[in-house]
Amino acid sequence: MAFLVSLGGRPVCISVAHQDGSTYRVQVEGREQQLVDVAAADPQQLSLIIEGQVYEVGLRELEDGLEVTLGGHRFVVEVADERRAALRRREGTAAGGRQVIRAPMPGRVVRILVGLGEPVEAGQGVIVIEAMKMENELRARAPGEVREILVREGDTVEGNADLVVIE
Repeated sequence: MAFLVSLGGRPVCISVAHQDGSTYRVQVEGREQQLVDVAAADPQQLSLIIEGQVYEVGLRELEDGLEVTLGGHRFVVEVADERRAALRRREGTAAGGRQVIRAPMPGRVVRILVGLGEPVEAGQGVIVIEAMKMENELRARAPGEVREILVREGDTVEGNADLVVIE
């Protein structure tokens, strides 16, 4: 699956393909293929083994992205799969209109944080998905009202699957 990662406003295309067990093949900007072994101590701490080198990575959800801590350095990144990034560019993030909250990658629905007909604010958590041993809280991009909840807690979902509709 391909992801568009924005770091300091600079978009970088990263492709991740599951090999076996906890091993993934990673390409950055179409080159630098590497095998990465991933172990999650908890949803906010990953251990990555890249070419025999161990990296401890801290993760924390922010309202405007994801905080990544690596080697004492802090980075704020935004991650979207390529389809989601294209959709955001077309739709924009203006208030009003229809928002479809989609799974950024295959995973399992851990918690649904809203109810049918409930009003939501921009940036409010809507649903929590577990993917690659990490929990990801997906948030509303604009205010609205929950019109449809298309999944249940415990459901397994594919990447880019529709989860919640807000209007």
